[in-house]
Parts: sequence; C-alpha cells; structure tokens
Amino acid sequence: MFAKILRLPHLMITAFAMAGCNPSEHATAPGETFASQGVVAGFVRDEAGRGVANAIICAVAVFDVSGTPVLVSRQASTITNGAYLLPVNLTFKADARAGLGVSANPALGSDLEPKYQSGLTLLITTTLPPAETTHVDMVLVTGTPSNNVFCSS
Repeated sequence: MFAKILRLPHLMITAFAMAGCNPSEHATAPGETFASQGVVAGFVRDEAGRGVANAIICAVAVFDVSGTPVLVSRQASTITNGAYLLPVNLTFKADARAGLGVSANPALGSDLEPKYQSGLTLLITTTLPPAETTHVDMVLVTGTPSNNVFCSS
C-alpha cells in the first residue's frame, strides 16, 4: 500500500503536511555543509494585497532516492512585506523533482484563514545554487479563524 501512495505524491504530501514542520529543521546546523538544495520562495498577502508578516510557511516534499522514499519538511516565517525564502538543504546528494505542498498559517489571533497549496514541483539538485526556484504566492482570506493548522511549531 505504501508503494501505491508514493505513486500519488500529492496524496502523500497532503497526508503528511499535517505533520509538524519542526522550526529547527529549516536550516542545516552551523558549520554543516549540504550536498543538495531546492528553493521555495514567494509572498503571502491578504485580500487587499498587503503582505502578511509572521505567517508560518511549511513546505513538504516527497521524492525517491535510489528506490527509497524521502519525505522532507521545512519551515520559515514571512517578513514584514509577506515575503519568504525557504531553502530545502539536504546533507545527501540528490538530483530529483519532488512533489511539493506548501501551507501558510497566519499568526494566532489573526482573522485570516490558513491556506494549503498542493500539486507543486520542487527541483532538488546538487548544482548549487539551484537553477530553478519554485514560486508560491498565496492570498489568505478573512474568515472565521480555523483550528486547522497545517504545520505546528
């Protein structure tokens, strides 16, 4: 059954995106080098086009390395203008396209709804920096604050 799920990476990403993105995972340790990288960048805005600061961005990617399924999750916060840059640094060599899901969770107490976007692709490559960045812009709408959290800290 697990192999069948891997053939449908979007389902797997959706299922595992609810698993917490650990804030300490988003970067390699100081002095640690990485062998492969993918980059996810974009903006989180509200319906009026204003940047949403301090939204938690979680990226979850699934790919295959020599027949072994790999699930990677990374987390970062947006800056004042709603921009974010999320490198997916790996300590092992991988050249692959990964299925990608990205969530944006506004700060607690906000009247903005979280948003999840799936069906995306992330290029992970040993050629650093990667030649391709996955751009994911999201608009958060006003609504009743939800208990649905796509990443937990």
